[in-house]
Amino acid sequence: MTIRDIFDANYIVVQPWEFGWNYLHENHTKNGIHNYDENNIGGECGNISGTVEIHDNLVINQSGSGISIGGSCGWSNSWKVYNNLISNSGLPSAYDGIDPNTSDSPDTSGIVVRDSGLPVTIDYYFNTLVTWGSANLSYNSAVNSAFSFEGSEDLVSITFDNNLIIGSDD
Repeated sequence: MTIRDIFDANYIVVQPWEFGWNYLHENHTKNGIHNYDENNIGGECGNISGTVEIHDNLVINQSGSGISIGGSCGWSNSWKVYNNLISNSGLPSAYDGIDPNTSDSPDTSGIVVRDSGLPVTIDYYFNTLVTWGSANLSYNSAVNSAFSFEGSEDLVSITFDNNLIIGSDD
């Protein structure tokens, strides 16, 4: 999900969306539930008027992260991410099928937050993450972890409480 309108210079504010009860399986596109926005050249980023909820989703064998929230244009809302099961995320996307490092800007984390100007509050609770990452993936700055942060700012406020993380790496 994104809020971009390159044809309207007015600041756009939208009602919060909800991702609930979805089943993503063997998804080879970059990132499963992906929320991201950036300031387009000549356009405006919008904002969200309330709390976005991401809940009760099942994401299995996902290229990139299972759940991604990020931006560089100042969304100022809150997020609630709960009761999701993410299993085997962080796989390569759009690669040549031979070398995982040819992948299209992979995220190797189960959940990723991209804070490049994102003054939001995100609450993560009652989620289950089971394995993530690609053993041979070293493209760019991909971080092989259950939960990762990327970006150049420190504006986002995170609560990560009562989540279950099961991994096979140290």
